[in-house]
Amino acid sequence: MNWPANHRHPHPPPASGCSRGRGAVTIAGLLLGIRKKGNRVILTLDDNTGRMEVVFFEDGFIKYKGVAMKDRILVVEGGCSFDEFNRSWRINRVKDMYDLDVLRERRLARIDLTLDRETLDPESIQRLEAALKPARGGRVAVSIKVRFQHEGQEFVVPIPQLENWRIRPSEPLIRALETLAGPGHFSLHYSARATTNPQSEPAYA
Repeated sequence: MNWPANHRHPHPPPASGCSRGRGAVTIAGLLLGIRKKGNRVILTLDDNTGRMEVVFFEDGFIKYKGVAMKDRILVVEGGCSFDEFNRSWRINRVKDMYDLDVLRERRLARIDLTLDRETLDPESIQRLEAALKPARGGRVAVSIKVRFQHEGQEFVVPIPQLENWRIRPSEPLIRALETLAGPGHFSLHYSARATTNPQSEPAYA
């Protein structure tokens, strides 16, 4: 599984990971619905390229009830198999399931903001500081730099008072930083593997 280096919401096509055969996959998508069938709970995810069902036994689903909310983007790690009756691929050996905040906490490595000097003023820096300070003390590095032209050459330099900050990422903070930076000046960089690797028992179904 290769996570995009520059993407807000990493969404691998659900069926593609399974099409190579049985094995471990990671999928991400919008939770469209939850239904119960016998002693199983079935979730339907959509990532704009296709749909994938995620199947739990009831007792295995209990630990994820707080995460599985309709219209929330979820990431599912588990094993896939082909359902001969429905002629479709399914995730039915779930190792873990979490939302975007947890994804960022585990895999977001760096946030980059590159601002143009022409649009930067003391009030802009104060707004950035106000957004970042409550989230300080986390793992994710924040790189905030200023771009400017001098004698026909482009230079990019860090803002001293905002250098070497590390934060705890969250959806409101990401949105605030993106708004403050503006289009084309903001990017997220994900690591291919989680920095922490919580051990959990698979929820087989």
